[in-house]
Amino acid sequence: MGGVEDYASTMISLGPAFSLLDLCSERVLGIAGVWAIESHRAVAWAIIDGQIGSDYIHYHKAVCKFLDECEYKRIEMAVDTSIPQAKRWAEMLGFKLEGLMERYFANGSDGYLYARIK
Repeated sequence: MGGVEDYASTMISLGPAFSLLDLCSERVLGIAGVWAIESHRAVAWAIIDGQIGSDYIHYHKAVCKFLDECEYKRIEMAVDTSIPQAKRWAEMLGFKLEGLMERYFANGSDGYLYARIK
């Protein structure tokens, strides 16, 4: 294991998570979850296979349902500013932009802080 696999294993151990599988190929198309920070607050995370294709809509709907059913009053998400698709997806999931976090990610890139409030 290494890279994405290590990250996924770590995140899954921190709180509720799920995966979307292609049953024909037994390939993981995406995983997502939340990392509980406090009783009312969590951080959302997701990993999406670059080849998800038309299965993306199923993944998106599953993530929306997962977030709707989460018990947390505030769910935060960090989005790399260099990935416009991630910003668009955060907004499609109901997250609102709260601000810019300079040099947020390990590679030195900036991030946007989003939050979804119930």
